[in-house]
Amino acid sequence: MSNFGRRTWNRDEYLIVTDQNSQHHQNLNDSDLLNLKKNNTNYDNLLKNTLLGLNKKILTENVTSSKRGKQFGFHCELCNLTFKDNLQFIDHLNHKTHAIVFENLFDEPLVLDKRDNDDVPLQEIKDQWISLMDQFVNSNLDKSLIKKKRSKKIRKISTVEEPKSEVESMMGFSSFGSTKK
Repeated sequence: MSNFGRRTWNRDEYLIVTDQNSQHHQNLNDSDLLNLKKNNTNYDNLLKNTLLGLNKKILTENVTSSKRGKQFGFHCELCNLTFKDNLQFIDHLNHKTHAIVFENLFDEPLVLDKRDNDDVPLQEIKDQWISLMDQFVNSNLDKSLIKKKRSKKIRKISTVEEPKSEVESMMGFSSFGSTKK
């Protein structure tokens, strides 16, 4: 504490925390590293996970940008930070400190494709969009609905119409029975 009652920066405590974080990342095996890399490079899944909590009310006493350790909120496993707000979490993912931690851990840059929007061919974007739409349709297609449609087609094919007799054609209807089938 300083003379004015404010907390001063404790350098020894900071060194201990950084050593613990670096030891934690060094103790991870290859499969854990691959899972971390997969989770932190697929931004579509990250965005989907953040949008799961959409329209939910969270009451907090004091809102801080992040807290160390895993708590309620959006957690970055690389940096061991938890964010109460998804916008703060996304800002953290785009921040230079997160990229530095990623590069130190995996020895490769976080963003592999650094092309400008003008450099990306339109056909490549269309192909990616079509493949994503196909995956979405295939994953969300109701299997029972397909089976019902197939069975209806089979029933239509199997019901062979009998030739109308002269009486039926003169009278204008097919039988004297019920109209229900």
